[in-house]
Amino acid sequence: MFISKEAKIHLVEAFVKAVSEAFSDNADKYWPGYGYGRNFENNVFLVHAFCWCDDPNVCEWCSRWKGTMIPNFWHVPSNYRLNWYKCMGRDDKMNEELENASFDEVFEVLVDCYESVYESIKELERNN
Repeated sequence: MFISKEAKIHLVEAFVKAVSEAFSDNADKYWPGYGYGRNFENNVFLVHAFCWCDDPNVCEWCSRWKGTMIPNFWHVPSNYRLNWYKCMGRDDKMNEELENASFDEVFEVLVDCYESVYESIKELERNN
């Protein structure tokens, strides 16, 4: 099934906002709950706030991605990546893998991400 680029962005951003609400390691008074994105990572995906330095020689986050698109969302198994300028919905860019994905593929990736969040929560509960 065909899915537009805009629809893919909205689906991923809805997921990122949900994760941002649940896991927050940096308070942001201007964009409560999301906006710039929040930082969360497990073995299936990562979400990262927009990095203002954009210099691989300055910060650990940017140096991790030398020579590639610095993602704000990355699904590791599929390599789907999405990034935005400063806040979600602004100048969004996706990599070729995500751009060429079908609706079913995007849906499966988001289900995989949600399931991994559930597993991360269960692991946190076991450790506390």
